[in-house]
Amino acid sequence: MFPRFPPLHHTVFIAACWVGMSVLVILWHFELTGKTGSDRSDTYLRSIQKRALEHTSQEQNNVNNDGAMKLTEEVTSKNEMYDRVNTLLLFVGYSRSRHSLVSSLLDAHPHMIVADESYALRKWVQQPAWKTEKSRYEFFDTMLGNSARSVKRGRRSRVANGSAANFQIFGYRIPDQWQGTYDRYIQVIGDKTAWDTAVMLRLLGTRAIYEMKEKLGVNIKFIHVVRNPFDNIATFVLRHKDIQARTADPNVKINASEILDEKIKLYNNWAEGTFVAHKSFPEDFLSVVSMDVVKRPAESLRKMCHFLQVTCSESYIQDCAAIVDPVPSITRHRIMWTEKQINRVYATMRAFPVLFEGFTFEDV
Repeated sequence: MFPRFPPLHHTVFIAACWVGMSVLVILWHFELTGKTGSDRSDTYLRSIQKRALEHTSQEQNNVNNDGAMKLTEEVTSKNEMYDRVNTLLLFVGYSRSRHSLVSSLLDAHPHMIVADESYALRKWVQQPAWKTEKSRYEFFDTMLGNSARSVKRGRRSRVANGSAANFQIFGYRIPDQWQGTYDRYIQVIGDKTAWDTAVMLRLLGTRAIYEMKEKLGVNIKFIHVVRNPFDNIATFVLRHKDIQARTADPNVKINASEILDEKIKLYNNWAEGTFVAHKSFPEDFLSVVSMDVVKRPAESLRKMCHFLQVTCSESYIQDCAAIVDPVPSITRHRIMWTEKQINRVYATMRAFPVLFEGFTFEDV
């Protein structure tokens, strides 16, 4: 086992990445909220610049204080390891659809690394320097380092406490497997920031995907984890900062019509971007129904491993299946819907039937 992590001199490079993303992030902000105005733009730009400085400081501390971040082999060996990568995996879709669970299961595979939100496609677009053969290793480093940090102190460092219907602590740790590291080599490396991949495809199309295939010399595959859209959108509402859903009476429906309208529009935008991936790369696009992952995790994992062309041992399958809560999270009935709002969601589903086949508001 030879884990790799970003070397110290990449810290300044990472900071430059974040600062250079500011303009597109503002456009992204408008995409998410629909808001305009110079006051909001200036405030958001300042917040991004502040985050860039904080991120730089965090990376510096990681390198200085965390022994796991230190290089243990020569650069040549690291590059040889990355040369074994044959697939770049991009999750595409929506927030709150169990991409975190699915990506954590795949990250536990001995020959797969899946970052927990490294914004891979956005970073690629923002950094022309990564389009050289040498710099592609730095691009892969960002995903491997992100995966390792998530295991050390992020959501993959914790075991879940509670159930899907009432979580006290979200956690995706899989004991006895390979989260955050790998066994000798990596075949698949990727990023689970599904909603941001959808945003980028909606705004910019597929040019960057073809560019990545050419410059990185790998296959690009997409996994789309899809949940019942009504549950997915309801969970957006329940997790909104103005809705205290965790402390609210679960038997009392929440009336948040304006927030719900915003989330329906956002979901439609993400569906548009997701459809771009499916339409352009149908052979490299896999839809995974989140309810299937909950009810039949072993079968779902085998399906994903076959799609990614990796061999999965039975011990890996069973260890992953053991951490999946079999109780589904059905949230659509916890909020109030108007008939018009329900019909708006159905309109999105009819516009992209290949993404939402079989789902209804009345699903059990």
